[in-house]
Amino acid sequence: MIKACLFALLLPLTSVLGADLLTVAADNGCRQIVDLIHSAGLDSTLRSAKSVTLFAPSDDAMARVPTEVLDLLQHNATLLSRVLQFHAVPQVARAADVTNDLLLPTLAGGGLKLRMNVYTSSVVDVVSLTPVIQEHRTKTVVTAEGSAVIRTDLAADNGIVHVIDKVIYPLPSQNIPIVLTFEPHLSSLAYLIFESTLTDTLAGEAFTVFAPSNAALNKLSGQLYNDLLMNLTRLQELVNTHVVRGVMFSSGLTNGKQLTNVQGTQLSIHKGQGEMKVNHIAVTRADIPASNGVIHVIDTVIMPK
Repeated sequence: MIKACLFALLLPLTSVLGADLLTVAADNGCRQIVDLIHSAGLDSTLRSAKSVTLFAPSDDAMARVPTEVLDLLQHNATLLSRVLQFHAVPQVARAADVTNDLLLPTLAGGGLKLRMNVYTSSVVDVVSLTPVIQEHRTKTVVTAEGSAVIRTDLAADNGIVHVIDKVIYPLPSQNIPIVLTFEPHLSSLAYLIFESTLTDTLAGEAFTVFAPSNAALNKLSGQLYNDLLMNLTRLQELVNTHVVRGVMFSSGLTNGKQLTNVQGTQLSIHKGQGEMKVNHIAVTRADIPASNGVIHVIDTVIMPK
């Protein structure tokens, strides 16, 4: 079923046989990433490499990269090279072979792997208003480290190109507790996780964390905060309320979706007009990748029921 949906929804553009990966990418709306690859001195490597899958951000995706991130990459040759190499997989990974939570090795090395996810949801289309007639269909979204794959299997003479809708950055180089510790506005949650003795758990399995920012935790009264630190059970309940098993990037979180957190209660997703909320709490930053999952930042603590 999933493979059939992939072919139905992600039909590739015609590519020119006999062209290398970078030529195919440039000819299919990814010229800016090809220019970056050239400026980083990686073009000869990717043109001569064999059996490579290139996840190429579209020119529209490149235009949405924050200026400060683009400046950082352009002024840090080592980081730029590592980010670009992460977009390339040293094997041919066709759409039909993608499974949920598939981990692919990358040219970035160092054990860095790119996570593929397949999200399927039900969609209702209104096909008539008089009378009202609705049709139900299944929608499938495939992501590469949270970036939606919008064109697949563009054939090159040394591999294939998949076009994605976002640049993959930052890279998933650390597990969830470490990412939280070193994110400037999430260190307070990292401390609570440490105090709750859940660090090893959250470093091991695959999770999605709706992470209250430091400012969100500062909204708690001093008495409540101290009570949490003095009561391990309550503290664990608080942490587990924000954690869901499995990896759910924002592309897989549809409006109205219900998630069961580790605490066993429900989290409701609301999406619309470019915004996402969980239990009516705003997600201020989505899709921070980790080696074992993903983090979404929220502006208010979700209290256990």
